[in-house]
Amino acid sequence: MVLSSQRKAGYDSFASKPYTGKSIHRWGAYMKQIKQLVIGLVLAAAAVGVQASAKFSITGASNAKPSTFEQGAFGIAGLDLASLGMSLSDLKLGGTLSVKGGRDDVSYQFLGSEASYNNFFVRGANVFKNATSQVGSSFTNLNVTGALDFAFLSQGNAAQKAVNGGINAGRIGTILSGDKRSVLITFNDFAADKDFDDMAILASFVPAPVPEPVSYVMLMAGMLTMGFIARRRMGANIR
Repeated sequence: MVLSSQRKAGYDSFASKPYTGKSIHRWGAYMKQIKQLVIGLVLAAAAVGVQASAKFSITGASNAKPSTFEQGAFGIAGLDLASLGMSLSDLKLGGTLSVKGGRDDVSYQFLGSEASYNNFFVRGANVFKNATSQVGSSFTNLNVTGALDFAFLSQGNAAQKAVNGGINAGRIGTILSGDKRSVLITFNDFAADKDFDDMAILASFVPAPVPEPVSYVMLMAGMLTMGFIARRRMGANIR
């Protein structure tokens, strides 16, 4: 059987002209795109895994409540600890609240207070105030790991502050959720009571967007289709 001159010389089905080697270049480009898609998929899955492994941790805290602790007086309108998977009996005082086991975005949400003082919660440039902040308002810090950098100010007075892991840390209470993916942070201001409900903040990890299973199926189908088309065209060019 005598091959046509086109087949002897090779034929570029992309451009309908004698094969000049461009098809090999296109084959390489297809393979590079598929490789980039695979790498992106792997990196996305790894990022989700790192975020999912991050947990809140409290070190150096005390389980002992002060003798004047008014557990029965703890109460902030609309705050239901049970709905958060928490119990007041798990309240810890002082110590250092940290993110361990990975990095993740942390959201801080103002849950309210039961205090006449206008207390502040300060994290960098972000501030919640008892008198003016709306219950439910929030802000997010990105890519957090290690000790959380925040403080409470009684009456907004920098001379009467409680710092996480620092000065007057014993005025800060924390309650971890069962999965350690959220934590209630409470404050006992410099007034006479000892009920640790003078300000309440919920810190929690921001859920990472996880693609639906159908997204992975569509991605894999697209990759396989690209590879199949590239293989057929390359085969036609080199026969």
